[in-house]
Amino acid sequence: MPETDWNEEHVDCLSDWPTSTKLEAKGPAAPLGTVTQMLFGVLNQACIEGLSLEPIPIGDPLMPKAVLYGTVADCGPEQWPGVYDLEGVLADDTHFFTTMTIDGYAGDWLSADPLDPPRFFGSFSGDLVGAFEAIHCAAIDVVINNCG
Repeated sequence: MPETDWNEEHVDCLSDWPTSTKLEAKGPAAPLGTVTQMLFGVLNQACIEGLSLEPIPIGDPLMPKAVLYGTVADCGPEQWPGVYDLEGVLADDTHFFTTMTIDGYAGDWLSADPLDPPRFFGSFSGDLVGAFEAIHCAAIDVVINNCG
Protein backbone atom coordinates (compact mmCIF):
# COMPACT_ATOMS: atom_id res chain seq x y z
CA MET A 1 0.00 0.00 0.00
CA PRO A 2 1.31 3.47 -0.72
CA GLU A 3 2.59 5.02 2.46
CA THR A 4 2.68 8.70 3.21
CA ASP A 5 1.98 10.67 6.35
CA TRP A 6 -1.60 11.75 5.65
CA ASN A 7 -1.35 14.09 8.67
CA GLU A 8 1.17 16.23 6.75
CA GLU A 9 -0.04 19.18 4.75
CA HIS A 10 -0.43 18.14 1.13
CA VAL A 11 -0.44 20.52 -1.81
CA ASP A 12 -1.77 18.23 -4.55
CA CYS A 13 -5.18 19.80 -5.16
CA LEU A 14 -4.59 20.61 -8.81
CA SER A 15 -7.43 21.99 -10.87
CA ASP A 16 -5.60 22.05 -14.20
CA TRP A 17 -4.20 18.50 -14.32
CA PRO A 18 -5.14 17.06 -17.72
CA THR A 19 -7.41 14.07 -17.35
CA SER A 20 -9.52 11.79 -19.43
CA THR A 21 -12.72 12.64 -17.54
CA LYS A 22 -15.76 13.05 -19.75
CA LEU A 23 -19.03 12.25 -18.04
CA GLU A 24 -22.48 12.93 -19.45
CA ALA A 25 -25.24 13.54 -16.92
CA LYS A 26 -28.63 12.01 -17.69
CA GLY A 27 -32.04 11.77 -16.07
CA PRO A 28 -32.26 13.62 -12.75
CA ALA A 29 -28.49 14.37 -12.95
CA ALA A 30 -28.92 16.18 -16.31
CA PRO A 31 -28.44 19.68 -14.79
CA LEU A 32 -24.75 18.76 -14.30
CA GLY A 33 -24.28 18.72 -18.08
CA THR A 34 -20.86 17.43 -19.15
CA VAL A 35 -18.37 16.82 -16.33
CA THR A 36 -14.71 17.10 -17.31
CA GLN A 37 -13.02 17.28 -13.89
CA MET A 38 -13.30 15.01 -10.89
CA LEU A 39 -11.37 15.36 -7.62
CA PHE A 40 -11.38 13.16 -4.52
CA GLY A 41 -10.35 13.18 -0.89
CA VAL A 42 -9.46 10.27 1.34
CA LEU A 43 -10.44 9.29 4.85
CA ASN A 44 -7.54 8.11 7.00
CA GLN A 45 -8.60 6.86 10.43
CA ALA A 46 -6.16 5.85 13.17
CA CYS A 47 -8.23 2.76 14.05
CA ILE A 48 -8.78 1.49 10.52
CA GLU A 49 -6.00 0.29 8.26
CA GLY A 50 -5.81 1.83 4.82
CA LEU A 51 -7.43 4.76 3.06
CA SER A 52 -11.05 4.94 1.97
CA LEU A 53 -12.88 7.20 -0.40
CA GLU A 54 -15.44 9.33 1.29
CA PRO A 55 -18.15 11.42 -0.36
CA ILE A 56 -16.88 12.30 -3.83
CA PRO A 57 -17.63 15.88 -4.94
CA ILE A 58 -18.39 16.72 -8.57
CA GLY A 59 -17.16 20.18 -9.58
CA ASP A 60 -15.44 22.51 -7.12
CA PRO A 61 -14.55 20.28 -4.14
CA LEU A 62 -15.45 22.98 -1.60
CA MET A 63 -18.71 24.03 -3.32
CA PRO A 64 -19.65 21.00 -5.44
CA LYS A 65 -22.42 20.85 -8.02
CA ALA A 66 -23.12 17.33 -6.73
CA VAL A 67 -21.75 14.83 -4.22
CA LEU A 68 -21.61 11.05 -4.63
CA TYR A 69 -22.24 8.87 -1.56
CA GLY A 70 -22.17 5.16 -0.86
CA THR A 71 -19.93 2.42 0.37
CA VAL A 72 -16.87 3.38 -1.62
CA ALA A 73 -13.58 1.56 -1.50
CA ASP A 74 -11.76 0.71 1.71
CA CYS A 75 -8.12 -0.21 2.38
CA GLY A 76 -7.01 1.19 -0.95
CA PRO A 77 -5.95 2.05 -3.36
CA GLU A 78 -4.83 -1.51 -4.20
CA GLN A 79 -8.22 -2.86 -3.15
CA TRP A 80 -10.22 -0.04 -4.78
CA PRO A 81 -10.76 -1.61 -8.22
CA GLY A 82 -14.32 -2.86 -8.38
CA VAL A 83 -17.92 -1.78 -8.89
CA TYR A 84 -19.75 0.58 -6.52
CA ASP A 85 -23.41 1.65 -6.54
CA LEU A 86 -23.60 5.30 -5.53
CA GLU A 87 -26.28 7.85 -4.81
CA GLY A 88 -25.66 11.38 -6.00
CA VAL A 89 -27.18 14.56 -4.63
CA LEU A 90 -27.21 17.76 -6.66
CA ALA A 91 -26.73 21.13 -4.94
CA ASP A 92 -30.54 21.64 -5.14
CA ASP A 93 -31.06 18.32 -3.22
CA THR A 94 -32.13 16.33 -6.33
CA HIS A 95 -31.09 12.68 -5.96
CA PHE A 96 -29.73 10.43 -8.72
CA PHE A 97 -28.05 7.03 -9.00
CA THR A 98 -24.92 5.86 -10.75
CA THR A 99 -22.56 2.90 -10.79
CA MET A 100 -18.84 3.64 -10.54
CA THR A 101 -16.34 1.08 -11.81
CA ILE A 102 -12.78 1.70 -10.63
CA ASP A 103 -10.27 0.10 -12.99
CA GLY A 104 -7.04 1.16 -11.26
CA TYR A 105 -4.92 3.90 -9.76
CA ALA A 106 -1.82 5.86 -10.76
CA GLY A 107 0.42 8.69 -9.62
CA ASP A 108 2.76 9.39 -6.72
CA TRP A 109 1.07 8.28 -3.50
CA LEU A 110 4.31 8.50 -1.51
CA SER A 111 5.21 12.19 -1.66
CA ALA A 112 3.51 15.05 0.17
CA ASP A 113 4.26 17.26 -2.85
CA PRO A 114 3.88 15.03 -5.90
CA LEU A 115 4.54 16.14 -9.45
CA ASP A 116 2.37 13.20 -10.52
CA PRO A 117 -0.65 13.46 -8.16
CA PRO A 118 -2.49 10.45 -6.75
CA ARG A 119 -5.46 9.49 -8.90
CA PHE A 120 -7.78 6.64 -9.77
CA PHE A 121 -9.65 5.95 -12.98
CA GLY A 122 -12.56 4.02 -14.43
CA SER A 123 -16.07 4.64 -15.71
CA PHE A 124 -19.64 5.43 -14.68
CA SER A 125 -23.00 4.10 -15.84
CA GLY A 126 -26.53 5.11 -14.89
CA ASP A 127 -27.34 8.80 -14.41
CA LEU A 128 -23.63 9.61 -15.00
CA VAL A 129 -22.07 7.92 -18.03
CA GLY A 130 -18.49 7.90 -19.30
CA ALA A 131 -14.84 7.63 -18.34
CA PHE A 132 -13.16 9.44 -15.46
CA GLU A 133 -9.77 10.07 -13.89
CA ALA A 134 -10.18 11.48 -10.38
CA ILE A 135 -7.33 13.52 -8.91
CA HIS A 136 -6.53 13.78 -5.21
CA CYS A 137 -7.48 17.06 -3.54
CA ALA A 138 -5.96 17.38 -0.07
CA ALA A 139 -8.37 20.17 0.86
CA ILE A 140 -11.13 17.58 1.32
CA ASP A 141 -9.12 14.85 3.10
CA VAL A 142 -10.32 13.78 6.54
CA VAL A 143 -7.77 12.54 9.08
CA ILE A 144 -9.01 11.09 12.37
CA ASN A 145 -6.12 10.59 14.78
CA ASN A 146 -7.84 8.90 17.71
CA CYS A 147 -10.01 5.85 18.25
CA GLY A 148 -12.26 7.31 20.91
